[in-house]
Amino acid sequence: MKEVLVSIITVNYRQAEATLAFLESLNNQSFRNYEVILVDNAPHLNYSDSFAAICPYLKLIINAENIGFAAANNQGMSLAEGKFFFLLNNDTIVTDGFFEACLLAFEDPEVGAISPLICYDQSGERIQYAGFTALDWRGRNQLIGQNQIDQGQFSTERETPYLHGAAMIVRQSVWEQIGGMSEDFFLYYEELAWSESIRAAGYRIKMVPQARIYHKASLSTGQGSPLKLYYLTRNRLLFMCRYSKLYVLPFFHLYFFGLVVPSRVFYLWRSGQKIHLHAFVQAMQDWFCGRLGHQKIIGL
Repeated sequence: MKEVLVSIITVNYRQAEATLAFLESLNNQSFRNYEVILVDNAPHLNYSDSFAAICPYLKLIINAENIGFAAANNQGMSLAEGKFFFLLNNDTIVTDGFFEACLLAFEDPEVGAISPLICYDQSGERIQYAGFTALDWRGRNQLIGQNQIDQGQFSTERETPYLHGAAMIVRQSVWEQIGGMSEDFFLYYEELAWSESIRAAGYRIKMVPQARIYHKASLSTGQGSPLKLYYLTRNRLLFMCRYSKLYVLPFFHLYFFGLVVPSRVFYLWRSGQKIHLHAFVQAMQDWFCGRLGHQKIIGL
């Protein structure tokens, strides 16, 4: 598969330094048969020349506003010419042999998409993702291997229900069949929803540990930001209502509105986090009213 053209798609949102480091890591690869598509969302400054200096044949899309992670990646995929789409966060660093290991996993025709082993950047070998567990009736799941030191315990490929949004590799033929990510989510949960569609189409999703990538987690939104709280809350409700089995939903709603909401509201009120509290309440209001995609959050 070394002769196969692959399309690398990445999204920049006011993180020029991270994007430049990402592009530089591509130059250090032995695999060269790729195109790079960069979608720049609402840039403060034009970094086109800087990006092109590292990646001369870059396909650059500049959006006047932030259209979101899903929509920006969908833009990139619509221009891609490769047989495989490598959707890689701009805050990741690719390691040597990454592309070859990913392509090797696709020799199984039943595999429609993969994610690599993801380690936290500058953490030595501390793992962020070695697969996901399935979502339970509460709308919760776990990152397999998170915060473990890599000692070879995840050295074999494994099926996983969900891709990781930081690094998703999808067959072009799968994208043609099921389409891109749902733009209703805007940010967070879109990769889980896309994974549901991939598996519903009869394909398997795998975590491939021979492919490794380093990730600077939550660089765009911040670990505990109101923005992140809003989209995680609204999109959790949206995802569960769209993809849960009907018999699960009453138990989920009872748990969420009977336990999660009162405890979270009390905690945010007690700790004086007014903007976070507004974001949390607005997330539920917007979900109930069907206000999806990008929304202006009160106080931000």
